[in-house]
Parts: sequence; structure tokens; C-alpha cells
Amino acid sequence: MSVVDGQHPKLFKRYLSKDICAETIIIVNKIQKGFMFKYWDSKLSDPVWRQEKVKLEKLTPFLQYEEDKYRSILVERKLAV
Repeated sequence: MSVVDGQHPKLFKRYLSKDICAETIIIVNKIQKGFMFKYWDSKLSDPVWRQEKVKLEKLTPFLQYEEDKYRSILVERKLAV
């Protein structure tokens, strides 16, 4: 999820290439209490991120998921605390 030299992080690249869906990005961000989007905002200045972030934020209120289940998956994979 790190941004190196202003390049898109791997997770975002996978989303752009449709390897993962928007819901995955949103769940990771929500479980991390919005940290991921805030971090990417501070490190990325390109229009692709800005446009996709707007789409993801619009979808966020409609997404329902089992937080405990996904939190344990992310903890298992060392992506969340």
C-alpha cells in the first residue's frame, strides 16, 4: 500500500487492472479507518487517483460487509491491525 516516488501503490494498480474490485479497496480503507485514502491523498497528485477516489467514495455508503471477517483476513495478511 506504500507509495514510492509518486507511483501508484500495488493495491491501486491491481484495482486499475481489474485484478481486484472496488469493494476490496473500500473494505481495506474502511477497516483501516480511512488511513489508506488519506495516505494516498498525501502522496499521489495525479488525476487518475483523484477520479477513482471520487468513484470509490460514492460507492462506500452502499457497501455492506462483515467487518470482523474481513478484518481477520487483513490481519492474517498483515494489512491491518
